Amino acid sequence: MADARAVPTQPDPRKRGHVKVDTLQGSSFFHASHRIRIHHLLALLVTKTLVASAAWLTRQWLLVPQMDVTLFHERYAESNDTEMSLEKVRDIIHEPASVWAVAVMTTAVAAIFMLLALRVWRWDVVWSNHVVRHLLVLGSVTFLQLFTWLTALKFLGATNTLLYTQFCEVWMRDIQVRHRWTTSGGFFVLLSMAFAFVIAALTHSIVSLRQPYADMLESVTFQTLSLTTKLQDHISLWDTFKGFLALIIYAILSVETGYLMSNTAKEVGGRRRAMVLAISLAATILLPISMLGAILGVKMLPAPFVPGRSPTQQDALEINHLAAYLVLALGFLVFDVLVTLTLESYVTLMVHIAHAWPMVVCAAMAIGFAVFNVNVSLVQVMSVISVGFALRAILRRSPLYMTSWYRKATVEEQRVAMAGVESDTTLLTDFVIMTYRLVVQIRRMINVILSNNESRRIFLFLCLNLAFMFVQLVWGVWTNSLGLISDAIHMFFDCAAIFMGLMASVMASWKTNKDFPFGYKRVETLSGFANGVFLVLISVFILFEAVQRIIEPPVMNNMAQLLIVSTLGLLVNLFGMFAMGHHHHGHSHGCSHSHDHHHGHSHNMLGLYLHVMADTLGSVGVIISTILIHYFHWTGFDPIASLLIGIMILGSVVPLVIDSGRILCLELDNNDQEALQLALEKIAAHPIVSAYSSAHFWPLDGETIVGTIHIHYDTLLASDASSLVDPSTLTLEVKQILHSYLHSLEAVHVQLHPGGQKNF
Repeated sequence: MADARAVPTQPDPRKRGHVKVDTLQGSSFFHASHRIRIHHLLALLVTKTLVASAAWLTRQWLLVPQMDVTLFHERYAESNDTEMSLEKVRDIIHEPASVWAVAVMTTAVAAIFMLLALRVWRWDVVWSNHVVRHLLVLGSVTFLQLFTWLTALKFLGATNTLLYTQFCEVWMRDIQVRHRWTTSGGFFVLLSMAFAFVIAALTHSIVSLRQPYADMLESVTFQTLSLTTKLQDHISLWDTFKGFLALIIYAILSVETGYLMSNTAKEVGGRRRAMVLAISLAATILLPISMLGAILGVKMLPAPFVPGRSPTQQDALEINHLAAYLVLALGFLVFDVLVTLTLESYVTLMVHIAHAWPMVVCAAMAIGFAVFNVNVSLVQVMSVISVGFALRAILRRSPLYMTSWYRKATVEEQRVAMAGVESDTTLLTDFVIMTYRLVVQIRRMINVILSNNESRRIFLFLCLNLAFMFVQLVWGVWTNSLGLISDAIHMFFDCAAIFMGLMASVMASWKTNKDFPFGYKRVETLSGFANGVFLVLISVFILFEAVQRIIEPPVMNNMAQLLIVSTLGLLVNLFGMFAMGHHHHGHSHGCSHSHDHHHGHSHNMLGLYLHVMADTLGSVGVIISTILIHYFHWTGFDPIASLLIGIMILGSVVPLVIDSGRILCLELDNNDQEALQLALEKIAAHPIVSAYSSAHFWPLDGETIVGTIHIHYDTLLASDASSLVDPSTLTLEVKQILHSYLHSLEAVHVQLHPGGQKNF
């Protein structure tokens, strides 16, 4: 029998977060981790960003009609037509490549890359008719899956396609194994898809491009972009139906691909080998067939790759877009597959989806909006919420997805496994419960914010700033003004900084615990430091931009609009300064009594105050410079005002960065160091204290100090037994001495050591 007093064996740190999960298939167990290793998480982030980029590049460069800008400038630069129709420029519209051609080229590029990178010729694979048949079937289904994905991409855009196809096998399997549609998350996804289809059918638009800004572009460029928008925005009802039908077929094929890959992996020695060999075999068969069809006049290959074809003037555009094939092949068929196979070998599918699905959806929205001028619609946001909730509900309800067993089990086996875990609640009930809990948490947070005077002021100013930002954004989009939209984006970053300060103010009120014995007060200092660094970067950018504009004075238009926006912004910022400014009126580092009553200040509030002050100075500078430009007709007043504002911001922010950085580095200021030195000398002169050591004191935040000290005392100093040293009395006296010199000392730990040790 083992000794009960024995020290327990320390667990292997590499196995933290691993749990044993019954796979519902016999008595075997698998280790499934609930944590993704950091290098795999970074690889997942890069891969999903690459997939989103590949989707948008493929859609906008290869699958939709393109306007040849060069030919348009050559033919219509001298035209006086202000609104040209698509009928007049049909001869310079470049028709997109066929979905088949894109699929074949992507498969070929992926096969070549994997054959060379993985050195397939070294693999020991027993080639038999049975193995070849399995690989042919898997390759055919994989190619058909790519074909349907590209079809959906062509008609529905990258965001909608990735939204419904990433991990679609989860909700499609859920539809197969559930008995009641009310408990199935898959039917919730189908309902979301049906709603998106109805909206697209009514509006004839599913990928809405942002209109070009007429005040920032030349007339010819503006006409080109306007015609491109008209060319790509409109979608017919039949095309919409084909796009959503392709999504359904892709989801069904994803389930079939999982079965085929599991069966083929047993024959060739692994899932990765099965996928690589299947794609290579598919490319070997499809490329010659497509080449023959292209020679016969069928669009089965991209135009530049058709043998014997005479090059045309529009081929240059397609040659410039050949990089899209490489990005699509590497992102969608190579890296995404390899990373997925790596993660499913040790991490639960719930954790995998919780990280990967938001990454790819957010990346698709961001890239589409920032790079390809595609708006994010309300329908897309609702679809994201619906599909995300459905995936979460499926994975939380079903034990099938704790391991990769679900990829191998048949539908009947999954039905038997799910029979004992059928829930009585419906999916709608779960959605209502989750929404209620979210509302309760938000209400609690708002109550905490409103209960504190400081956080309440920040919250009110944040609401006002958000309202003004929304008004600016709507006005800018309505009037197609780039200046207003840019200012609204600037205000969004201001709101982000204010929200960070608000969260810091709330966290500072949290109670201490065993992990944070001193609480979260330093979060406010960290927030002030981050705001200060951000303002330093902004001021440096303003200085460089101002110098450049002084050398080359800009051409300024829409002066009246600029004056109105600046005046409204000034009023909002004045309210913000009034809401947060009074907290700093009495602060001075130079006064000798500044530390007698108030050691420092809230770096969080000071950072927000300086942030609002910078915006206020910017509004004042714009108003003054606009008036001067109006009367003196010289635009150099604008960069001069910017130069002065940048210098003022830099001068006011640097002390905040230095002060908050000193506190984060645990350094006391000069006054506190002098006071501490006097206190230590007073302690050393105590008749009972023989020495002190390990005197460590540091600022907790801008207002309080904490520390520790070891006191060594000699019991022989007592003259008789009646005057023996009382440790509690000595501890109290040491604390009183420290508090008498350090008024901002909040907590100190005194450790007594009898025996008169001299270790200073």
